[in-house]
Amino acid sequence: MTGVPSAALDVASLLADPHVQARGSVVELDDKELGTLRVPAPAPHLSRTPLRIATTGPARGEHTESVLHDWLGEG
Repeated sequence: MTGVPSAALDVASLLADPHVQARGSVVELDDKELGTLRVPAPAPHLSRTPLRIATTGPARGEHTESVLHDWLGEG
């Protein structure tokens, strides 16, 4: 097939690409277990209502006790 834009980049190369970084397409998050993570930024970039990633998700088992209590009435 011709006329299809493409590039031979792996994820590490893409995250390190100066153009990708300059556009703000990658953000860093701090995770309790994994440390600093580099992840894609929310798209699209909106000037009046900017999107952001507030935090990483909960740790494994962090809410198990409260969920079981809510569901089973135990604990």
